[in-house]
Amino acid sequence: MLALLSGSLASYNPWISASLGHGSQHERNSLTQLADLQRFIDESRQVRTPAALENLLADVTREMGFEYYALIHHVDLSRYNSALSHMVDGNLVALSNYPPAWVEAYITRNIVADDPVLLASHRTSVGFKWEDVPKLIRVTAKHRQITEDTRRAGIADGFTVPAHVPGEANGSCNFAMGLGRPLPEANLPMAHMVGAY
Repeated sequence: MLALLSGSLASYNPWISASLGHGSQHERNSLTQLADLQRFIDESRQVRTPAALENLLADVTREMGFEYYALIHHVDLSRYNSALSHMVDGNLVALSNYPPAWVEAYITRNIVADDPVLLASHRTSVGFKWEDVPKLIRVTAKHRQITEDTRRAGIADGFTVPAHVPGEANGSCNFAMGLGRPLPEANLPMAHMVGAY
């Protein structure tokens, strides 16, 4: 992951396999993704500021083939600001590159309390596609409205990794796609590992 913060993303491509020797394409891709994950872990251990974490998350999100990310505690987000000063004391984690108008509406309407994806994340400890939310919770009319509002904001589908750390507020790492773009299915295991870390 060192290459990510320095701006060189070429060495962080999960599809590089030519130099890995023998074995199937799947084995080479799996080994490459594990090496990429280790680079991400190594680089994340060097992060000292919210901005550095945001850059790291933005880069790995792009490299996994996702368009959007949101790393958040499932609490009142009214202290959120794009300068990330809300993260300095460590009591509120909230990073996102979702469309600014959607972030503003999400906070103003306190959607965090009723977001079906976040509520579903409280029912599992493993990552899940947003299409699987009805398997985890009973979806209400309010949930369907939030989902429709999310789509109108340009966010169509996603993958969420729950974060249930003892002594902290519940949270999640969310990776999403814009309208008309499929989830990068081959990278969901990588997204799960990145989100869980």
